[in-house]
Amino acid sequence: MIHWHPSGTVSQLDRQVLVQLVEENAQHLGTGSLHAQGPIIATGHQAWFWHPGILAKDIAMAESARYHGGHMLHLVVDHDVHPAMQLPIPLLHDHAMVRKVIELAKVNAEIPLVSQMPVDIKQVQDNLWYLKQEQAASLGHALMDMPHCENLAQQITVILTRLMHRWVGQVPILYSTQLLELPSAKRILKQMLDNALFMARSYNNAVNQLPHAGIAHLAIEQDRIELPVWLIHWGKSRSRVYADIADHKPVLVDSEGNALDLSKDLLAPKALFLSALMRTVVSQLFIHGKGGGIYDQVTEIWWSQWRQEHLNPLAIASADIYMHWDIHFAQQKDVEHARWYLHHLKHNMDRFAEMGSERYTQKQTLIKQLANTRTSRQDKKNGFKKLHQINDQLCQKHADILNKADNELTRALRGVANKEMASRRDWSFFLYQDSQIQQLQKMIRRANEHRHGV
Repeated sequence: MIHWHPSGTVSQLDRQVLVQLVEENAQHLGTGSLHAQGPIIATGHQAWFWHPGILAKDIAMAESARYHGGHMLHLVVDHDVHPAMQLPIPLLHDHAMVRKVIELAKVNAEIPLVSQMPVDIKQVQDNLWYLKQEQAASLGHALMDMPHCENLAQQITVILTRLMHRWVGQVPILYSTQLLELPSAKRILKQMLDNALFMARSYNNAVNQLPHAGIAHLAIEQDRIELPVWLIHWGKSRSRVYADIADHKPVLVDSEGNALDLSKDLLAPKALFLSALMRTVVSQLFIHGKGGGIYDQVTEIWWSQWRQEHLNPLAIASADIYMHWDIHFAQQKDVEHARWYLHHLKHNMDRFAEMGSERYTQKQTLIKQLANTRTSRQDKKNGFKKLHQINDQLCQKHADILNKADNELTRALRGVANKEMASRRDWSFFLYQDSQIQQLQKMIRRANEHRHGV
């Protein structure tokens, strides 16, 4: 839901450069353009086939922009590393739900998406047969007439924006590797370099105040201090960036101590710096998910301590949507009962199938003898042996009853597993029914209008 109005200011020069960057992306990839005036409501995420909880941020962005007369902007975090072309899907096999991961194409999960070549779209299309007809049609349509993409991040951006177009419209795109092209971002990076020790201490102090946020500290060493940016290399893993403070004038260097040239080397901000830039230099309202809402508390503490400045407003949007399944579910107590019944049945078949029979009478007599303290040890040994023989004979004779009980245990175990699978919320948003996404859109719109008293 939307918690705040867009407010705050961004510099006109930053806005001009931002509009130009977004327009370059629009011309190249067919994404949306950005107006030069009016508030920007932004959100963002990594480039992969994310779940409806992420889509909720974009829907909230679109609804907020519509209500406030603002403009959307989606930030693609293209410098992150993840298996972007893996698509987990739910399948129904023998009355059981199973999770299968489709590898739509081969990618390197250790290298940022911006540093990898695009994949062969034909390879992706060949793997669509795993999907249901309507799911394959949706993704297949998004794969048609792809523009020339310079890297994997751009390619997935095109696919994602096409998939979510019906829910949010034509979305303007900015990449995280473009953020440091904004004049104010360059100026802030220079200020980091010039006073790296104070910046890093403020950063680490903020991290210490919220350790559950999962943000790593910046390294503070005798001759160098880590900065909250990544160095991006084509075809290689990203690496850390430092302020070399060995001499009187600090120098921006890589992990090997080599000086960096901002006109040539590609840098991207880490999470806290990225969020701070989005909330000071880029947008008047930034929409996070649940995780971002947690770590951005660290951002606010750091920014306040280091720069004595407040960030522009933040909103949180997320959603839990579950697929509909016409399939058997069970609880753990059903498993426990079925397991007990099967075990009990193996030793007491006479009570379920042969009450009053000769074997039933024999068993009762044996049980009384075994319980009698006057029965000799040898007689008890023989009695136990005879008792087991009778149980085995009964189980062989009534194997159908045992099989039914065993099947019930299997069904209960499968039902528990089905219930666990059905509780997953992380399937890609385009795998869900349209009616579910429509309902999500309506709920976000109502929440936004209720917030503002419509």
